Amino acid sequence: MFSVRIVDADFYVGKPIDGLDILFSKFREANVNGVPVLRIFCSTPGGQKTCVHIHQVFPYLYIPYDGTKPTDKYLKQFTTSVDFAVQVAFGRTSSSMKYVHKTEIVKKIPFYGYHENEEEFIKMELYNPRIIPKLVDLLQNGAILNKSFQPHEAHVPYILQMR
Repeated sequence: MFSVRIVDADFYVGKPIDGLDILFSKFREANVNGVPVLRIFCSTPGGQKTCVHIHQVFPYLYIPYDGTKPTDKYLKQFTTSVDFAVQVAFGRTSSSMKYVHKTEIVKKIPFYGYHENEEEFIKMELYNPRIIPKLVDLLQNGAILNKSFQPHEAHVPYILQMR
């Protein structure tokens, strides 16, 4: 067992490292240019100081999915729309930058209110945690597919999303 006392934690976005990170996104069918890395500064019970870098933890949020569209086609269209809206919001309309790592349909019980059954959500994993506030604004204001979406778990800080 390895135990540490966490002193501080942060993250950075860096170039993917072969053997530690995902170099190619099957969902995007493209090479990955930047990945988030959690960095935890800590000490061991013996007093040894250390810095732990944790790879392959992507920031995520959930978006309610009504199930009315064909899944694969809709997810690709949704992801493309998110990438374009974020590019426009940051003033990079000529960029081919990808912000979404992958999207998939998951079943979850909503956190707020009473819900007897699971509901379908789009789980969206991102490459950069810093874009989440802007993305939430774009989702809520109808910039994605001309529809307003209510994101879930977007308020949870990226460092706390690690499982």
